[in-house]
Amino acid sequence: MRTLAATLAIGTLGLALCAPAASANTLTPDGGLFPKRDSLFIQATDLPLREALMLICDKGGYNVALSSEIGRTKVDLNLRGVTLDEAFTSLLLANGLSYKKSGKTLVIRPGEE
Repeated sequence: MRTLAATLAIGTLGLALCAPAASANTLTPDGGLFPKRDSLFIQATDLPLREALMLICDKGGYNVALSSEIGRTKVDLNLRGVTLDEAFTSLLLANGLSYKKSGKTLVIRPGEE
């Protein structure tokens, strides 16, 4: 299994996201958006929410369209041993966001689904 790794460092931010790239054809058999893969570790301080969402979606094999209403919100993350689904869902829930899947694109906007 091929693994892709991304590391981002900005000021007080340290982020490491290691997960295999996924294909974005359909929901997984268990109903998740991203395939269950190796767990990942994300630790970040003052990470722009837009960047966190774009990074997770990219690692999951999706394009992303973000509402301009998401703005410049920054998040602090300390997620250990979570899947892409868990990380994505946590970010959405913590920030009052919802998404709609359109082909290989996730449209993320404020509000509950």
